[in-house]
Amino acid sequence: MTEVDSDPYDVNIAYSVPMDQITSLIGQSTRCRQNLVAECKNAKIWNGDNQLAWWVSRDGARMMNWGGSKNFEGCLCSVDNDCELGHRCNCGARPDVWKTDGGFLTDKTKLPVSALHFGSAAPPKEMRYKLQSLQCYTGP
Repeated sequence: MTEVDSDPYDVNIAYSVPMDQITSLIGQSTRCRQNLVAECKNAKIWNGDNQLAWWVSRDGARMMNWGGSKNFEGCLCSVDNDCELGHRCNCGARPDVWKTDGGFLTDKTKLPVSALHFGSAAPPKEMRYKLQSLQCYTGP
């Protein structure tokens, strides 16, 4: 996990092969995914209707979904109304408690993640993240 240590915190994601080769691989694949996870204590991904953390698609679009909530504003837990206290995400729902939000991003038209942004997550708030490698598959 990588610690978020400034406010705001922005990171551009570098890949070891050119983006045109990555998009070609995605285009030839049946499915692709990339896991994105945030662990937070007193830091939020969403604060009411204000998005404080997001990922950026390969075409530079700010994405409103976090960790697998495809075509949905919020985190994966909000798809099933399973987030802490009815929030859009678990992060920040309860003070002084570590919470996790994340899952697999699967929209082939948006992958891979090109950047991450975190706002309002600097100390004394705590947030860390992990973005795993892009995984693509062929077949069923």
